[in-house]
Amino acid sequence: MSETGDAVPTMPPGIHTYDASRIKLHIPCGQAVNYIAKGWNTKFTIDGVVSGTCGDNINYVLFADGRLFLRGTGPMYDYNGPLSEPANNSPFYANMNIKSLAVATGITSIGDYAFRYCNNLESASFPNTLERIGDMSFFPDATPTVPPSEMGELKSLTIPSGVTEIGNKVFIGSQFTEITVPATVTNMGTRVFEACPALTTVRYAAPTLSDFMFASCPNLSSVTLAGTVKKIGSHWMNYCPLLTEITYEGSLAEWNAVEKQSNWDANSGQNAQHGLDKVICTDGFMEYDRENKRWEVGEV
Repeated sequence: MSETGDAVPTMPPGIHTYDASRIKLHIPCGQAVNYIAKGWNTKFTIDGVVSGTCGDNINYVLFADGRLFLRGTGPMYDYNGPLSEPANNSPFYANMNIKSLAVATGITSIGDYAFRYCNNLESASFPNTLERIGDMSFFPDATPTVPPSEMGELKSLTIPSGVTEIGNKVFIGSQFTEITVPATVTNMGTRVFEACPALTTVRYAAPTLSDFMFASCPNLSSVTLAGTVKKIGSHWMNYCPLLTEITYEGSLAEWNAVEKQSNWDANSGQNAQHGLDKVICTDGFMEYDRENKRWEVGEV
């Protein structure tokens, strides 16, 4: 529609289509356009819209109020870091205007570095078709004096059960209070949830609990590991002073069969004063003997 309700002529290249209230509007990128739908007496204002592509078959629309929508099929493009040569920054790189992200059904991956330094992003909604979340895709900006834990704003997040891969340092510094990691994540990066200051509760079912996974989460106090966990990496809970015991949804025998890397319990080195004391299993518990520096079956 034109401003008078007449048919729109053929639009030149670079003009994108937006569907609002079942009325198809042709919007020049980045311009403010007022449309009146013929016979509706309704005025639609599209101000400050930015659109483009971020995958071979993925388009995005970013509204002036900070809502970002991704629609299409297949994977997002992968991008690289700001110091890489040649530079290949995401179209969302360091965009402080983005407040929410909605990824439509059909999209299968979030690209590497896709939303790096989007410090004001507060919520992200993922579809059940999502399979991969790339390296550092939600890593917040930081400075030598201000760590990531004071920069990120991501408060709302659910990892769909179809996700099989999560890259390195994806959600460092996020502000959500709880997270569930499904058993489908068979390829897990390191430091994924490091330095999340508000995180208190974790349910983890992925086969591998990687190195430094929840390190430096000062309010983390409840962790439940599903029986599907088969390997625990080094330093995964370093500097988590409130985490003194964890629950494992398997037997003592199954717990003892889990592969554990050095300092898996944070009871070695400089962090020893904040280490794990107890592991609760379905048929008993293990407790750490600090005097002899070893794990033993607890007495009921």
